[in-house]
Amino acid sequence: MVLLLAVIATAMISHRGANAGGRPKAEQLLDPNRVLEIRLRLPDADWRELRNQSLRPGPNTFSGGGGEKPYEYFQGDLWIESLLVEDVGIRKKGFFGSQDTQFPSLIVDFNRFVDQNPVKGLGRFTLNNNKQDTGLVSQLLVYHLYRKAGLAAPRVGFARVRVNGEDLGIYCNVESVKKAFLEDHFEDDSGELYEGTLIDLLPEGLGALDQKFDSEAGIVPQLRELAEMLASDEPLDLERLDQLMDVDEFMTFWALEALTGFWDSYSNNKNNYYLYYSPVDERLHFIPWGADGALNTMPGFGAGFGGGFGGPRGGNAGPSAPPIYTQGALANRLYFTPGIAQRYRATMERLLEEVWDEDELIGEIDRVEAMLAGDLTDRQRQAPQTMERVRAFVRGRRAELERSWDDWPIAVARGVTRPQTPRQVGEASGSFEVSLSESAATADKSAGTVELELTMEDEAVRLVDVTVVAHAMEFPAMGPGGRGPGRGGPGGPGGGFRPGGDPGNRGPGAGGPGVGGPGVGGPGAGRGFGPQAGGPPAAGNGPQRPQGPGAGRVGPGQAGQGPGPGPNGPGQGGGAGPFGFGPPPWALVISGTRESDDQVVTLTLMLDRAMVERGERKLTVNGMLREGAEPTGFGPPQGFMLSGSLEFAEEPSGEVGAAWAGKFELQLNEFPAFGPGGMGGPRNLQRPE
Repeated sequence: MVLLLAVIATAMISHRGANAGGRPKAEQLLDPNRVLEIRLRLPDADWRELRNQSLRPGPNTFSGGGGEKPYEYFQGDLWIESLLVEDVGIRKKGFFGSQDTQFPSLIVDFNRFVDQNPVKGLGRFTLNNNKQDTGLVSQLLVYHLYRKAGLAAPRVGFARVRVNGEDLGIYCNVESVKKAFLEDHFEDDSGELYEGTLIDLLPEGLGALDQKFDSEAGIVPQLRELAEMLASDEPLDLERLDQLMDVDEFMTFWALEALTGFWDSYSNNKNNYYLYYSPVDERLHFIPWGADGALNTMPGFGAGFGGGFGGPRGGNAGPSAPPIYTQGALANRLYFTPGIAQRYRATMERLLEEVWDEDELIGEIDRVEAMLAGDLTDRQRQAPQTMERVRAFVRGRRAELERSWDDWPIAVARGVTRPQTPRQVGEASGSFEVSLSESAATADKSAGTVELELTMEDEAVRLVDVTVVAHAMEFPAMGPGGRGPGRGGPGGPGGGFRPGGDPGNRGPGAGGPGVGGPGVGGPGAGRGFGPQAGGPPAAGNGPQRPQGPGAGRVGPGQAGQGPGPGPNGPGQGGGAGPFGFGPPPWALVISGTRESDDQVVTLTLMLDRAMVERGERKLTVNGMLREGAEPTGFGPPQGFMLSGSLEFAEEPSGEVGAAWAGKFELQLNEFPAFGPGGMGGPRNLQRPE
């Protein structure tokens, strides 16, 4: 089942790199044709602290600086098959999408505490938990395509990871973008490397780029000039741009993002990329990262909401991913530069001819599925279903793109989205006692007690009639609420991420004027993407109330696939968590009326369900403060971001009815709306001239 590396099986490297002559090579540990057995050992208390460390959004989270990353290294021992490497550094990794306290993504730094270099050409492991790459093949295939196209991209292997004897399942072992990687791809590792996390290449955002290698060089002049060029209203100078970066190389990088449905990328989400300034050619080069949600492994994110989060709107995007992403400033400015749209199309057609090989890709999926079949843990049993979805994407992608040429160049949102910069506006602290309820509908607001101190803009805010409840987090519906009075009709078919599970209930819709007559509710319009849209009102004896805008509630099970009854004609509920990702977090909801203006103020804190169920007392929490009535439907967050800590008075329980008591300290950050062309932004659709 697991192939041992001969060089490892015959030579055990012990403490601090002894027997260095038998060092394995990077290509052996990143070989995608085998599953490495990786074991880690560290003190139980350290492992508990490591896995519970959590990203805390800060003022720069949505302006490009990412959140505050509280991850620290813990010292432990590593086994790769029979190879022992002692005193390595182990820490958690990941941004929002891969955050997990039970199966955390990990960095294992061989040289963090001891300079030992046990592996030739590899200084550390980057072990991704595949929380988004549920088919276990997205990273492997996407980076393979980048390399096949002649670009620098990581190699990917597979590992069965165990920590202190606990089996965490199959992880992707992704090559880290470090000195050895740069030497291999650029022939010189002495340049400047920057990592971009939700940040664009504009002057006001450059300071939020994560500069690697503890360099004191700062922003190189070429990058600063590029940012100024992209922010300018002047036409893009292609000749000068090509001196700052290889434009042909970027065109290939850019087209591959859309070809693979890599929605969480630079050009679409201004995320998951490295930028390397090479002293060899004195130009900037993009390197892909974080491709775990590509190839339709997360349905709806490539094409939903008009072509992805901020993707092309109104164009012929096809059912799974648009033919181009243009949210990144560089991509947007290029697309509206004369001649580039046709040059992009020519690049995509070349990739389809020379790089995109359906038989090769599907054969690789088949091989990986067979290789991993005996190693899948319970949390990864759905991998074959996701692999089949990836196969369907691969089979249909060429035809989708070729159809898009009939309406080429498509209309997209024109204009550079300026970074949004949240600022701290207040603080909240207090204590609570409450019983855990199954849902908001069953929570008794009169039963809990809470003390709250709230300040905003250095002024104390007094709330009256303050209540507190705790229940599973509930997310807004994707569509209108149910109809007014009348009999409920049959539910529509579910179409969620995962088969099985019970249907979820939906929240009540606020009926409009008119008396609801008798009648039968219409079929639900199942989207399978969280709660479903209700069906249209049925004809009755009297005028019907229109569909209400009420918010739906996520069901307790996994997404349903078959038809089932639902009140007022909705389809079955989606997955149990946001967008169907596992059980939702617990929510601690504090609400009161502001004494100065009678405005309702609600603080909603999200508590990690797994940490609560493990009895962890100290949690990092995030959430929102909202003023006024709760919003309905799906849209960008509006209000104030909350981040901070919560400590239970005693070990908590995740059982419904459990008594919770504790205290919290929170920071409030102003959370501005998304900018032009982004999710929820104005749709200034234009075609290139």
